[in-house]
Amino acid sequence: MLCVSDFTRAKEGTAAVEFALIAPLFFLLFLTLVAFAIYLTAAHSLQQLKDFGSHD
Repeated sequence: MLCVSDFTRAKEGTAAVEFALIAPLFFLLFLTLVAFAIYLTAAHSLQQLKDFGSHD
């Protein structure tokens, strides 16, 4: 039978658990930055098209 003290001494798999807890946050942050970059690129392109179309 495992005791609570056995869990505090066990170090196997701690990296996997830490990765499983932190990785989704990093992926969410990364994908948010990518989406924001796509948005800014599209907004800039539309601004340029508007400026180009307004010239006589």
